[in-house]
Amino acid sequence: MDMAAAAQRRRVEARAVGRTPEEHAALERALARRRARSSHAPPVSRAAQPHHHHQHPSQVERKDDGHARFQFLDPREFDEAEEDDREASTADDVYEFLRGVDDSVMYSVFKILYPGVISTSSLYYEYAMFRAEVAAAKSGPTPPALGVPPRRRSKPAYARRNVRGAGWHKRGYRDYGCMWINVRQGSYGHTRGTDAPENQTLTAFVKSVFHSWASRYPEGWYCDLFFKKKSVTRLLVDLEKHGLDTDLVLVRDYFDGGETVYFKLFDENGEQQSHVPFG
Repeated sequence: MDMAAAAQRRRVEARAVGRTPEEHAALERALARRRARSSHAPPVSRAAQPHHHHQHPSQVERKDDGHARFQFLDPREFDEAEEDDREASTADDVYEFLRGVDDSVMYSVFKILYPGVISTSSLYYEYAMFRAEVAAAKSGPTPPALGVPPRRRSKPAYARRNVRGAGWHKRGYRDYGCMWINVRQGSYGHTRGTDAPENQTLTAFVKSVFHSWASRYPEGWYCDLFFKKKSVTRLLVDLEKHGLDTDLVLVRDYFDGGETVYFKLFDENGEQQSHVPFG
């Protein structure tokens, strides 16, 4: 009997001795994920596997329930399958939870989930990313609005300071490996320029903009960064959902020198504000 037939027989016998259909289906899904991930792993020898096929079902049922439930599954295989299924269930639970978060309680939920960032300088960046995750969970993953950058096999090496020199190049002005990007507050506020290294990751660039524009806004207010009328924080979330490592997405993948991004401020109701009220 070949290995595939033997594995199928063990699965059928395992269901017959007490595993419920729901448990069996969950375990099969976990095993399928594990096999897809580790198809190169050497199979467990038949000699090392327990042989209970000659026993009568009544003899098996008299054994301990926990042992009888999984006796036809290799212990190492079950431990990994159980861990995979637990991780998948956790991810599904988080996804369903985010879908149920209402805008009116968004900030309260954020404070409960991330109490450690409330008093830090990364508060507004983390809150913007949380809002983007909730929006992505409600609408589902979408193709990144600004296009998907080329996939990289490894993190690119940072360019030497004088590798390109200063002056005009194909993709805008470069000054010793840096490009000038304008950040404007809202659609009509003042503009603050920044020298962004073209080899900087997009995540690091967004964090630096949030940090440079950091201020104490009323509780519940939030910020976001927009480029070509699209949320950059939502772009980062969508890239992760499409399986792209955001640490490999660089500033030069999306920006040319001299372009403008918009830093916008919103109140707790989602209305854009042009200034912070006093008092």
